[in-house]
Amino acid sequence: MTDISVLQDDIHQYNYRIEGPRHSQLWSKRYILFLQDITCVFDGYKALDIPDLGVGHNELRVVVGPNGAGKTTMCDVISGLTNPTTGSSLFCGARHLRTF
Repeated sequence: MTDISVLQDDIHQYNYRIEGPRHSQLWSKRYILFLQDITCVFDGYKALDIPDLGVGHNELRVVVGPNGAGKTTMCDVISGLTNPTTGSSLFCGARHLRTF
């Protein structure tokens, strides 16, 4: 079993509750992309449920998961191909998709 308690004191770990758009005006200095309360529902099936997710400047994030986990839906929401049921996507300090 991996001990992840060292991550709690790591200054490079993000704390969205403190640094997210709801609580800080300076969030755009740290994040280039931020997904806030994104959900996508298709015919009663919740395909995507992301409370908060940020991608920092000059940061690489990898999304992995099994078939049907919502990877493509998340990319579609970020690109604007799919409108989320709720939530918003913020890019470079501004809302770049519609807010629902």
